[in-house]
Amino acid sequence: MYEYHKLTPQQRLELAQERLKRGFPSHSPPHPIQIEGFYLLTIACYQHQKILNNSSRRQQLLNLLFEKCIHEVIDIMGWVILVNHYHLLVYLSNL
Repeated sequence: MYEYHKLTPQQRLELAQERLKRGFPSHSPPHPIQIEGFYLLTIACYQHQKILNNSSRRQQLLNLLFEKCIHEVIDIMGWVILVNHYHLLVYLSNL
């Protein structure tokens, strides 16, 4: 599924070191901020397993997300919850 999983442990280490040397996060390329305050978050289930496979499970996650975001004063502007990942468009007035 992912090229990273096909790498040897030594290749993974070298890749992480190269990313850090270039000023990138060790786990992914950089994500420059385009519009201050708005952030698009994409969160995947481990190995894209379909653990959100029924509507009650997805609703449970959505309720939890809203509860946590309200507590942290994060405005959820949009969302989609799928069976193996979800996206949130959030606004933070003061990061």
